[in-house]
Amino acid sequence: MQFKRKIPSFVFGVSIGLFIGIAFFLFKIDSIFAKLKSSSSSDKITVIEQKADSDEEKNKAKNKERFKIKTNFNSKVNYKEVDSIVGGEENVNVMLDQLLSTKLIKIINLNDKLEVDSLAQSIAGVNTLSASDSYTIEFWKTPLNSKGYRFLKNKIMLYGFSDHNNVLLYQLRGHYYIKSFEVVYELETNPDFQPFVKVNNTELLSILES
Repeated sequence: MQFKRKIPSFVFGVSIGLFIGIAFFLFKIDSIFAKLKSSSSSDKITVIEQKADSDEEKNKAKNKERFKIKTNFNSKVNYKEVDSIVGGEENVNVMLDQLLSTKLIKIINLNDKLEVDSLAQSIAGVNTLSASDSYTIEFWKTPLNSKGYRFLKNKIMLYGFSDHNNVLLYQLRGHYYIKSFEVVYELETNPDFQPFVKVNNTELLSILES
């Protein structure tokens, strides 16, 4: 009879023990899953950070390549080539102005053919230049075939002038004119290179042609 009375209390105690054991087991399992979840999330974060670092390094490398100046110059100097170039300077042809021909002509003074009032001429400030009758005409050719002239005292340097024979030089009222192939150009005393200025004044041309 006493044994039968103890059975319910024993069963009750065993049930409580099983409940506690099951609860403890579930608690342990839950903690284990939580640790696994936290460890997996930390691993993912670590992987993301490494990827970000790698992308940043790639961008830096691209920027360096973008702003990098590529040169093909060799730091070493081939002195043999330099010596050969310096030694061959004597054979280098330098394009210079070329003197084609020279002739001496007598200037045609047209002031004596005109009836000019000396008083009116002085009031107008026109002075007749006193110059030698003979002028040296030089015919030059430039590498660029430029056309123009230089006027140095009694020497006139003509560039790109095709007529070397039928050239006439005039002086009228302090101005100089040169005629070639029925074309008249006015000349100005100037040592610098000047372009040809064609005379189109019919009255002046009639005086020069008379």
